[in-house]
Amino acid sequence: MAKINGSSLILYADGEAIAGQRRGSLNIEADLPETTDKFSQGWEEHDVDGKISGTIDFDALMSTTGLSAEGLLNKIIDREDLLALFYSEDMTKLFLAKTKLKSHKVEAPGEQPMALSGNLQINGKAYFLSGNLMPSTFYTNNYTSFSWDDDSRFGTIYASKTSGSAYARAGVDSQRIFETDVVLFVGFLSLTSGEAPSVQLLNSMGLGISNKEQLVEGANLIELMALDSDNTFQLEISNTTATEFYIYNTMLFKL
Repeated sequence: MAKINGSSLILYADGEAIAGQRRGSLNIEADLPETTDKFSQGWEEHDVDGKISGTIDFDALMSTTGLSAEGLLNKIIDREDLLALFYSEDMTKLFLAKTKLKSHKVEAPGEQPMALSGNLQINGKAYFLSGNLMPSTFYTNNYTSFSWDDDSRFGTIYASKTSGSAYARAGVDSQRIFETDVVLFVGFLSLTSGEAPSVQLLNSMGLGISNKEQLVEGANLIELMALDSDNTFQLEISNTTATEFYIYNTMLFKL
């Protein structure tokens, strides 16, 4: 059995690596309320599934580059959601979730490197994924400017429009879609001005076949459920009025 080198898993927050990482841990637990009664024959029972929660703990060296102490502290003050990702270099192992930075600590021991540690509280559903489906090319209609930086790990979309509606569409190659399939759109929206974009799935004829959801500023984990089947499908990003935005960490997964 092949062993996995822990150094191959890197923790990112909003697409920026936490600088100087030395250790990281992911903790998931389920609350199991006790349901033992007089008929349990002396055995403790847990017949009700409780809440699932999780945390990510990290330990790092202080650094003047990357996401370090000042940036993390600002996340606490601004009460922002962080899009946290643990991923391997080959992208075959990926964990992602919305998180809140619960705490962080700076240590300054004598004659030793300064250290930074912290705790991220998972906020909502978490995902273990592989196989990013984001296409390599978009074709656009009516955006004044549109670009797609197809980074091998985390792609970035930039778009602007002074007025009127616009859309950008990209076909997902060699992927059939079936009714009730769920596709997860991942992205961190930075809205410069105007309207936030929406996302939905289209069939090969360009007709909508899923729920249509508008992104919110910050971290987005949007589940799009297919309402029909087709041999191929497309991702559409659209606006109905003026806008300018970036979407960082843009990824697409079939759940």
